[in-house]
Amino acid sequence: MCGGNWIRINTTLIKDENINAKKAMLDQNPDLRSMYNENDSNMIVYYLKNTKSTFCSFTSNPFVEEF
Repeated sequence: MCGGNWIRINTTLIKDENINAKKAMLDQNPDLRSMYNENDSNMIVYYLKNTKSTFCSFTSNPFVEEF
């Protein structure tokens, strides 16, 4: 909670087995390249599915965002 505001997230976490997803993640985070490689089994990439975020506040009505 921050200043009387908070967020609730409901989602399904999906393991992404696509090697291109692993490569893209490592390309965007080059510091991890020394520890991980998209061709090994030492890393996992996930994505969110059926996500519903509810932004809450003590002073206003909740706002819901779904993606």
